[in-house]
Amino acid sequence: MSSIDLVGMLRERAEKFLRYACLARDNGDYDAAMFFAEQAARLRIKASLLRMLGFIPGTHGLRELLSLVARALGDLGVNPSSVSSFAENNRRALSRLEEAYTASRYLPSVYVKEDVEESLAVVKRIFDLMDRAEREVFGV
Repeated sequence: MSSIDLVGMLRERAEKFLRYACLARDNGDYDAAMFFAEQAARLRIKASLLRMLGFIPGTHGLRELLSLVARALGDLGVNPSSVSSFAENNRRALSRLEEAYTASRYLPSVYVKEDVEESLAVVKRIFDLMDRAEREVFGV
């Protein structure tokens, strides 16, 4: 499978996880919604990193992945400030999403609708941010 095919597959999976997150939210299953939202964000960021770098970094944390995107943009001659400022301005929501991933496996956590709404808004902005970053790098 080519890296272009893998980028497309990761993007499609990210979109599916986002849809699952919205369905879980609509059904009142906020814990699952948070998990699916985190997976959507992670896969979408990794798709961009694969496209920019040619490989997928082994790290999982959203903030660390966004830091890698900012670094890749800088290395490719694109101003990384939009990604860096996004990560800084959304630190709390990103931390909550990272916690949802860990909690789904090891710790019981309880989320409320407001947590999910805030997280979904951040994930949707991550999708837009990655689209813009790729357009700046590849012009498409």
